[in-house]
Amino acid sequence: MNVLSLFKKIAYCSCIPVLFSSCNQGNKTLNVTVKEVGTLYKQCYDKDWANAKKLAITGPINENDIAFIKAIDNNGLEELDLSKADIQHLKFYFDFNKFSTIVLPNRVETISPEAFQCCTNLKEIRINKDNTKFISIDGVLYSADTTRLVVYPAKLQNKTYTIPAKVTSISNCMFAQADSIAEFKVEEGNKVLTATNGVLYSKDKKILVAYPANKKDTTFVLPAEVEHISWTAFWGAKSLKSITVDKKNTNYKSVNGVLIDQSNKLLCVPAGRETETFTLPQCVTNIGTYAFQSSPVKKLVLNDSLYKLDKWALHGSQIDAIETANNKNMTVSDGVLYIGKTAFTCAPSYKGHVKLKETISIDERAFQRSQFEEITVTPSMVIGPFFCSYNNKLKKATFEEGIETAKGLGAFYCCTGLEEVDLPSTFNLITNRMFLGCISLKSITVRAENIPEIERHAFDGVDLQNCTLYVPAKSIEKYKSNEDWCQFKNIKAIK
Repeated sequence: MNVLSLFKKIAYCSCIPVLFSSCNQGNKTLNVTVKEVGTLYKQCYDKDWANAKKLAITGPINENDIAFIKAIDNNGLEELDLSKADIQHLKFYFDFNKFSTIVLPNRVETISPEAFQCCTNLKEIRINKDNTKFISIDGVLYSADTTRLVVYPAKLQNKTYTIPAKVTSISNCMFAQADSIAEFKVEEGNKVLTATNGVLYSKDKKILVAYPANKKDTTFVLPAEVEHISWTAFWGAKSLKSITVDKKNTNYKSVNGVLIDQSNKLLCVPAGRETETFTLPQCVTNIGTYAFQSSPVKKLVLNDSLYKLDKWALHGSQIDAIETANNKNMTVSDGVLYIGKTAFTCAPSYKGHVKLKETISIDERAFQRSQFEEITVTPSMVIGPFFCSYNNKLKKATFEEGIETAKGLGAFYCCTGLEEVDLPSTFNLITNRMFLGCISLKSITVRAENIPEIERHAFDGVDLQNCTLYVPAKSIEKYKSNEDWCQFKNIKAIK
């Protein structure tokens, strides 16, 4: 078997609200029956979603329904029961931060390799014993024939985990956030995996699969044979202060204990380094995906050689300040890193007011999962899709005059803390999923006298019964009579 086949890659209607729901307030359980796919959000506006500890769903659900569940998960959901949900192919990201237990659909037939990679509090995964495709063994999910390790719950309390002999397939991020594991073992007879000093490798050691997050060693020497490292390999390894590389390894190198590949891409700043300021080594020209995951670095100082960052380079970090030093192609303003005239990303833990500079474009997912509370968007030629999605700390968003639309899907997708939005008189299109999952939205001001078009799913999950829509006084009747905008029950004139 080709060792690289161990890892699998995944690719990234109108709603009819004929629904029934019930809420058990005693044990804070919500039981919801969905009649039409994509309409979960239309239910329980009069129920206590915020305090629900268990959510059980019956009926057909899709990606939009999963997004809405993600939104309410931020309020402290503990268990998600999908055993009676009609969904056969789990191809979505169940990147929930709160819930600890999931009961999978009885009829599920396929699960994407990375579907549960960011379920950081997951302790238990259950599935009906009659399912012919999957089996749960001691809380770990396998394919029915146990050749594929499908999901390892991050919060299982195993200090040692042994990979069964029959396993031949494992996802690229299987043990991300599994912070109890101090040692991996592999059963004798396994043909594709091996463990050395508790670290998990492919059988020929060309792939480093996972370094145990709870391993107490402060240093690690990357073996000479390793040619590929899982991008989540060192997640959560908070005792690890330094990674060095065997001199015979021609694929990687170490500079002051940080891991760099031979193309000069920074791969990992160990989480155990006791420093809050990190200056990029001069040789680094690129920062790789999740390079600062779990590290204590708060201020990042760039060098003048850096010209590129991977899309998720700073995600999962505590960085709240970036300095560009002498880098001529990169600038920073209000926590935002610009590459040329493109707003590329934001320091993940920056908490100020982001007021964008004049830009040519805002990169796709530029501010996803950021921590700032307010953003002012200036006119740009291109605003990338999902540019501010999953930003649960965001409370207010303002678009300046001249902007006509967000120009992409899901601008504020699942921003569960968003309360206030202000759109200019030039705005003419609310794009698909722009505010999907914004369950806290209290007011939206639309200054356009000519009514903007609303694409499908734009307000799914917004409580249109209680969210107030403010519009120009001369156009208020137009909004009230429009078949889309009239869904807002409180429409008032801008004061």
